[in-house]
Amino acid sequence: MIKAHTGKVPFLELKRALVNAIDALTYLKTEPIDLVFLDIDGPDITALDCLLKPIAFERFMQAVNKACERLSGDSRKSPYVFVKYGHD
Repeated sequence: MIKAHTGKVPFLELKRALVNAIDALTYLKTEPIDLVFLDIDGPDITALDCLLKPIAFERFMQAVNKACERLSGDSRKSPYVFVKYGHD
């Protein structure tokens, strides 16, 4: 779903889809990435924005727009954006 939605947004580029945290951390250490979608499920995990499956395109765009606002340089906000891609 994330791949399909990302393909509809001209200013988003899907760099990599990884299936485990070790590979993701290794990749993130060497590549400049602005936004990460995580498919996680855990009681101790918090997120700026949660996308629950199935993800409607409109809801996906709300999360993307929120991330873009954060990344635009508003110094009053945290420079980090965490988006939880929830399970059913």
